[in-house]
Amino acid sequence: GILSVNSIKLPKEHNTALNALWFLSILPGLLLIITIMALVFESMHSSAINVVRTNAAKLEKSLEDKDHIIRILAHDLKNPLATIDHASKILEESIDEDERAEFMTILQQSTESAQALVDKVLDIAILEQYGIRVHLDQLSVITVIKTVVETLGESGERKGISINIDEPAEDCKVLADDFYLHQIFDNLISNAIKFSNKGGKIDIEISIVEDKVQVIIKDDGPGIAKEEEELLFQKFTKLSARTTANETFTGLGLSLVRQYVTKMQGEVSYDRALIKGAAFVVF
Repeated sequence: GILSVNSIKLPKEHNTALNALWFLSILPGLLLIITIMALVFESMHSSAINVVRTNAAKLEKSLEDKDHIIRILAHDLKNPLATIDHASKILEESIDEDERAEFMTILQQSTESAQALVDKVLDIAILEQYGIRVHLDQLSVITVIKTVVETLGESGERKGISINIDEPAEDCKVLADDFYLHQIFDNLISNAIKFSNKGGKIDIEISIVEDKVQVIIKDDGPGIAKEEEELLFQKFTKLSARTTANETFTGLGLSLVRQYVTKMQGEVSYDRALIKGAAFVVF
């Protein structure tokens, strides 16, 4: 450009007299290219560092979660396994039929507790590795809840807990995944049983609000401390409230419930309006 402005044609052979013009023409271009390359390199370098930092943070969080899972398994499996070991040894020596029946019940309860713990941990692991794939169908919420209540009936009967279902006259259909819908209500109702006192009751209210199906599950247990409400639905959360018959509680169930509900375009929340007990609302 400089040569052109000075009406000088590019020479066929190098002319030392034009050295100054050559340098003046070439050096700014080289500097510009070097500057652009430096900026591009710096941008790529910064992006690479950010990616490494993000992945490192995710890896650290994943390792922390896995360590937490191992601690949960190591701690919470001790009681049911110790109970199974103790009860099985007594059964070997016991000849009284009533005593045998009692310890068989204890064995069954302990086995169920251990299995529930392992299932919850596996659910979390599968969820984090593969995500949730839902297959939506028109399902009857009332039918699903009644099936879950029937499945959990024995757990409630052991503690003398009555489960009442208040349902509307019309059937309540929702677009949901059959497996995950069962899991949602299984987690919420089983938690209500675990935190209800012996001889207590659980009320399940099913209604239609603004053309949507709403389910409220209430228990008469200790409820949730106000300062701990924000911790609900988080992974590995164990609150100050304790199960009423030493049932296993991992703190994983509510986290799974929220993820399942959200994946199916629904909402789940804790209703703090109750004076006593806890109430969870699925909408």
